[in-house]
Parts: sequence; C-alpha cells; structure tokens
Amino acid sequence: MNTDKLFTGGVLEINEDKFVEKMEKFPEGVKQLFGYDSNGDLVADTGIGFEVENLLKLYTSKGEGFFDGKVKTIDLQIKDKDKQIASYQNKLKDEEKKLKEQFYKMEKAAQDLQENQKKINNFNKQN
Repeated sequence: MNTDKLFTGGVLEINEDKFVEKMEKFPEGVKQLFGYDSNGDLVADTGIGFEVENLLKLYTSKGEGFFDGKVKTIDLQIKDKDKQIASYQNKLKDEEKKLKEQFYKMEKAAQDLQENQKKINNFNKQN
C-alpha cells in the first residue's frame, strides 16, 4: 500500500467513488470502521468516530483539556510577570528615594560651601 497517496499535507483524502462502493458492498464493515459497540451496551466504544471523540476530549475537557491547561500556564506566567513588575517597581521606588536623599545632601553641602565661601570672603574683606 502506497501511503504517500493517502495523506497529503496532513489531510486524509478519501476516494468518494471507492468509499461509496465499499459502503454499499460492506455496510456493516463501514459502520464498524466509524463506530462500533464491542461490548453490547448499545454505545459505540471503538472505531474512528469513537477515537476522534476521545482525542478531542483531551483538548476540550473543561479544566483538564489541553487548551485549559495552556490557559492555566499562561495565567501563571502572567501572575509571575506581575510579581516581577511589582518587584521592579519597589526597587525603582527605593532607588528614587535613595537618589533624592543623596541629591538633598549634595544640595545642603553646596549651600554650606557657598555660606563658608561668603564667610571667608567677608573675613578677607575685613582684614
């Protein structure tokens, strides 16, 4: 069997004429292919339809599915980034406070220097 012709680009291609022919010739076989009750409880528990449904449940189950898992992961990443942002904001506030204190000390030192310079100039003028 040449599988290159069955699958192209991830898509299953079915020859409609051959499918209809086989469906008419083997209706029970086609039925079993898509969904079949193997244990007699009147619920399909095997076949392509059953397997596709189970596969989709992995993706769509509320709270447990692939997509909900992705959403939870992204939500956790957002919370982590929010914590990092808050931490950086606190660091920035602390740095701003430190720089303001240094600036005020420098301003005070500059004022003291100017006052001392005035005193020295006045002292020199008197002598």
